[in-house]
Amino acid sequence: MPPKSLSTLFLGLELATDQLRASIVDENLELVGVEAIDFDTEVPEYQTQGGIFTTPGDAYTTPVEMWLKAFDLLFEKLSKNYDLTRIKAIGGAAQQALVWWKAPVPPLQKLDPRLPIHAQITSQSFSLQNPPIAQDTSAHTHALALEAALGGPDHMAARVGTCAHPSLVAAQLLRVREAWPDIWSRTGRVQMASSFLASLMTGQLVGMGEAEAASTGLWAHAGTQPGVQSHWDEGVMEIVGGSREEGHRIWSWLGDVDISGGRRRIGNISKYLVERYGFDPEAIVTPFTSDYLSTYLSLCPSPSDAVLSFGPMDVMMAPASNYLPTRLFNIFPHPAQDANEKKRYVIMLTSRNADVPRALVRDMYTKSWSAFDRLVAIVPPGGSIGLDDKLFSFWLLQGDTYPFAHVKGIYRFETGVKVNEFRDLRANPRCLLESQILSFRVRWSRTIPAGVFGSASGRARNTNSTPSPIAGAQQKRATGVNNSNNMGLPFDPYDYAPLPARIIATGAAANFPSIANLAGDVFNAPVLMPTTQIDAAQVIPHRNAPAPGFPSRASIGGAYIARWVWGKEKGTPAGTGGGHWSAADRVCFTDWREAGRLFHGPEHAVGRIMRSQRQRATRWLDSEHSVDPRVL
Repeated sequence: MPPKSLSTLFLGLELATDQLRASIVDENLELVGVEAIDFDTEVPEYQTQGGIFTTPGDAYTTPVEMWLKAFDLLFEKLSKNYDLTRIKAIGGAAQQALVWWKAPVPPLQKLDPRLPIHAQITSQSFSLQNPPIAQDTSAHTHALALEAALGGPDHMAARVGTCAHPSLVAAQLLRVREAWPDIWSRTGRVQMASSFLASLMTGQLVGMGEAEAASTGLWAHAGTQPGVQSHWDEGVMEIVGGSREEGHRIWSWLGDVDISGGRRRIGNISKYLVERYGFDPEAIVTPFTSDYLSTYLSLCPSPSDAVLSFGPMDVMMAPASNYLPTRLFNIFPHPAQDANEKKRYVIMLTSRNADVPRALVRDMYTKSWSAFDRLVAIVPPGGSIGLDDKLFSFWLLQGDTYPFAHVKGIYRFETGVKVNEFRDLRANPRCLLESQILSFRVRWSRTIPAGVFGSASGRARNTNSTPSPIAGAQQKRATGVNNSNNMGLPFDPYDYAPLPARIIATGAAANFPSIANLAGDVFNAPVLMPTTQIDAAQVIPHRNAPAPGFPSRASIGGAYIARWVWGKEKGTPAGTGGGHWSAADRVCFTDWREAGRLFHGPEHAVGRIMRSQRQRATRWLDSEHSVDPRVL
């Protein structure tokens, strides 16, 4: 048993695709310890690869029972290595997946502390034992059918805040009802994976927060409508359930939604965990959220920053001030804010064709990541040194979000003509990455006219001193005068003002200098990375999971939320401070240090990699300048 201490600690959990992770921080948010259970190596009896099963039909699933066994193993590790009585608050996050409880749901509050959880809650407790995960696309046709039933992508986005995509909860529910009616009939409760993990911590079933409810395709967010409260959309539930009765059943499965903004506890730690592992019975459990939003919280984005997370799905996130849903992006209520202040949001742009196309191009053309990185660095922008013979490629191996929902395949273009293969095979890695990052650049620019950024739409950028070559065309277009120089775009690609001032990058792909430089080139902004990721990349450079001994960003975000909620309850200086987004109200002060400008061969890439030198993880300010971790 580790020695006892009076200092206070906070635990953050992450149920990822491949691991169950934990990070522990102190009151100053200094990292104290890290633990993880790797599904493939530490629970090998489930025979997963990367924590998942792949089956025909673009199905990616995972066994819930494996999560339970990993939960037991993780807390055995924690209890041996740390004094768990010091942990006063617990937060967390999880991948996007559903847990289908069989009726009747086993009473979590009656678990026997003499036995591990996986011995008491077995696979027979679940009506769907291997649920789909976020990479699953088997519900793609169901998502498109739901979108059509709601009047198309624009109408669907206006109604439920998102357009169709395969991992949409509403689409997964519809698929189960149509494909497996026996599973549907046996189900007694459906939870998001984050709520499931929180339920294990509290010993009682926990509902989801509003940020996750907004991702289901079933939630009608009130936005700024006076006198209207956000709620489950009964009409959409009726469509998914096939009848009004089944729609009400879905409502009962999902339960109530916490619309408090994530500022209050969801319960105390369970009696089971207190008696089995020695937790303080007064320890609180704070709201859990999605892994992407928790990662966002951990990275301290300012109002003019954007977070670019590379992984199985590439995701770009940024703070937004107005709820104006469109088919161009997903928008979620910020998962950590006070209910009595003006609502703030997070916009999210996603691409499902991310790590898989990158790995396929590596295998087809280079055989190693180092060679892949080198080719991206030495091949000129556009795959050719000439100005009139640029190459373009689009790898759409899975049905993606709008506007690629109906498109699948590999498309290459050379001198404006569709070709089966480039004459210079070496251009493939760079052209793939250019299309992936330029897609985010174009979609980002299309979000500006939507008005989600409010008065901060300038993103705090210094405008380009060089006049835009199409500025006149933009002005003529605004007056209705046709001009062939407007490039057919609704925005000026030479105007840097609306772009993020900085890109904060995470994920294994960001470890490659060529990719980070390319992102910097495309957005004309410095690319920043957390020191912990850079250091971890020295150990395992090509894996999204953190190296042993290094924290995951999502688990860190959960620990930050735990500290924030605990501080508000205790009246410590970690209060909200009015909820302002100004620099003075940020909970973490991070020193960013330039690691150096990289030279990319003939194209003289100007993108920069900035490295964070975190002298302290954060510094809680005194009561005069109390802040909250919403800006983490």
